Amino acid sequence: MVRVIADSSCDITIEEGQKLGVEIIPLIINFGKESFRDCIDINAQQFYEKLKQSNTFPTTSQPAMRLWLDMFEKAKKQQDTLILILLSSKISGSYETACLAKKQVGYDSIYIIDSRGTIQVEKLLVLEAIKWKDQIAPQDLVNHLNALRDRIKLRAAVDTLDSFLRGGRIKRSTAIIGTLLNIKPLISFDQDGTLLSYGKKHGLNKALNFIVNEVVDDGIDENYPVMFGFCMHDSGMKQLIQKVQEKITINNYTTEEISPVIGVHVGTNASIIVYVAKEK
Repeated sequence: MVRVIADSSCDITIEEGQKLGVEIIPLIINFGKESFRDCIDINAQQFYEKLKQSNTFPTTSQPAMRLWLDMFEKAKKQQDTLILILLSSKISGSYETACLAKKQVGYDSIYIIDSRGTIQVEKLLVLEAIKWKDQIAPQDLVNHLNALRDRIKLRAAVDTLDSFLRGGRIKRSTAIIGTLLNIKPLISFDQDGTLLSYGKKHGLNKALNFIVNEVVDDGIDENYPVMFGFCMHDSGMKQLIQKVQEKITINNYTTEEISPVIGVHVGTNASIIVYVAKEK
């Protein structure tokens, strides 16, 4: 039996996963001494309300090694094949821990993929894995997913620098100046999966226009859905959708509030687009 497994940052809930045929492993969100299993103890709406009200900046943590060991031992006993798709190894230790667990269990039919992204980047790979898992050999599927991963693009405009300040990623003076000047950071993943701020624009309108121009330059592979996302407030995302559609006809797209695990890092307002770029 071929089983597809992903962590909860892929924006697929446990209930949705059961319908789709993917097992979702919850990551952990910590508010001080309080810990919540993503998708089980706390959902997106609850998280963003708590984030807005809390004086404690949340942190995230990965599943324990024991979870992977137990899962892999069971798969080995049952002779199942596991396809794991996990959030970027540059922002979480989940991938490395899973690889260590595989080595310890000593079972080759476990394939662990570093999505080099998260949220809808990871989700696109998960959906593709579900589609092909029973039709092609596991290693061929892994090769296909790795090739697809290299064409998946995430572009986002973050509406506030508060989370970067509270998370210690920027200086307070930078955050204050950014707020006063209405500066909107542009967020993406580089080729190795590092989450980075690759630019700043004065005002949301200019930030979104810049993203749309990038999308147009890349071109969109219409064989895959375009996925838009937001954090708590969806007004910026709606503007982004409108601006994209003014330049490109999109027949297949989704909208969703992104995983709380990633909301920890980007705050309560972000406008996100994820798509598969055309092959050059």
